[in-house]
Amino acid sequence: MENFEGSNNWLIGSWYCQEWETSYSFSKNDDEWIMTDEDLGFNKNIIIESEDENQIIFASVKNGTRYIIEKVSNKEMKFQQVAKKGMLGMTNIVTFTKKK
Repeated sequence: MENFEGSNNWLIGSWYCQEWETSYSFSKNDDEWIMTDEDLGFNKNIIIESEDENQIIFASVKNGTRYIIEKVSNKEMKFQQVAKKGMLGMTNIVTFTKKK
């Protein structure tokens, strides 16, 4: 996947996943992103590893966990968390819808 110089501003805001019964929010300041678990109240600093028109792959600054986000529309996305290299584990792909 090549770097894509498009707008990823659609991701900014608060998102809800019915399957997980949780909300995440995404914000950015220049090239730095913050993913916040709104229910547990913790933040993760993440950076874009790669992106194209419909997919962004983030990596955690702290532990290398990857977050694969596929844009379905400006109000819906698919989300999957994948453990860093050398570790086993990934979540099922779940759907988040934009709250605001």
